[in-house]
Amino acid sequence: MSKLIHPFDSPDKILNSVKYFKGLDLSKQDPKTLFPLISKTFGTIPFEGLSLKKGTSLFRARKNSQLNDEKFQNLSDLSIRNDHDIKSFGRANTPGQGIFYCSIDKAIAAREVTQWQLNDLGALVKKGVSLSNYQPFTQFMTISEWKTKEDLFLVLHG
Repeated sequence: MSKLIHPFDSPDKILNSVKYFKGLDLSKQDPKTLFPLISKTFGTIPFEGLSLKKGTSLFRARKNSQLNDEKFQNLSDLSIRNDHDIKSFGRANTPGQGIFYCSIDKAIAAREVTQWQLNDLGALVKKGVSLSNYQPFTQFMTISEWKTKEDLFLVLHG
């Protein structure tokens, strides 16, 4: 029998590890200890990368308020959010970790912002916010364009 050189060489180890992680209550898990545990358990995880050249346009969309006519006043409103303002897990962040969500395509950036519309409205209704002026087929957003200052190598995962 050959010696195992990587955890992925053992399907049983992978299955047991996945069962262990599925059983964790992630809302009670500190990310600072969880991520090292994942690395220790699985070793390196295969990934693919993407290279963006200096000067590449990135588009970041932010919804304007649906309840009044407020517009963003500061560049900081369109940039990355402050870490202390982040209270929950996002697509690529943990609580207390601001992430700059963007796209290389303007339409995708707009879609990313509006796809959570129903969830956001449900949360507003539960909080007792009146939506009497809400127009379901009208959505205003600000899309900002950012340019990379240097070549970037990004890691893709799904």
